Amino acid sequence: MTDDLPVPSLRRLIVATILALAAACTILITIVLPAEFGIDKTGVGRVLGLTEMGRAKREAAESAEVGALIAEHLAALPAMVAPRSDTTEIIIPPGRGLEVKLVMRKGAKARFDWRADGPVLVDQHGEGPAGDAATYFRSTDEIAGSGLLQAELDGHHGWYWRNTGAAPVVLVLKTEGEYGSVVQMP
Repeated sequence: MTDDLPVPSLRRLIVATILALAAACTILITIVLPAEFGIDKTGVGRVLGLTEMGRAKREAAESAEVGALIAEHLAALPAMVAPRSDTTEIIIPPGRGLEVKLVMRKGAKARFDWRADGPVLVDQHGEGPAGDAATYFRSTDEIAGSGLLQAELDGHHGWYWRNTGAAPVVLVLKTEGEYGSVVQMP
C-alpha cells in the first residue's frame, strides 16, 4: 500500500529553502562564529558564553603555532652561542604593532638599545616552546629603551611595540650578545 503524498509546489520549495538558509545563517552568526573563532558581531555569543570559548580556542591555536616556531628556532641553536651584534630597523604603521625577538638559551645575555621617532607602547617579554612566558618590562608612550636582557627560559625574548600615534614610526633596535638570531614575528 502506498500513500500518495501531495508534491509541494515550486513556491513552497523556494520558501522552505529560503527559511532553511536564513536559519543556517542565523546559527552560523550567533553560535558557530563566536564558539569557534571568537567572532561575535551580534553580542549573542557573549551572552551565551560562546565568545570567550572561541577566543580561547583561537589563542590556543596561535600559541601552538608560536611554540612550534620557537622549538624550530631552538633546535637550530647550539648550546654555546658566539656573541653577535645586529641592527634592525622596522617601520610600524599607525595603530599597528610589531614584534622582534632574539632566539636565546636560558641565562644568555644581550645588551639592547632601541630608538623610535614617535611614541610606542612597549612590552618586553620572553616565550618558551611549551607556552611558558616571562615578562620583563611594559610601558606606554616610550620613544627609547636600553639595558641588559637576560633570558629566563629557552625561547624567543624581545619586544612588542605598538604605534600609538597617527603616523608611521621608524624604530631602530641595536642588540649585542649571546643569541642565535633576530626574528621579526608575523
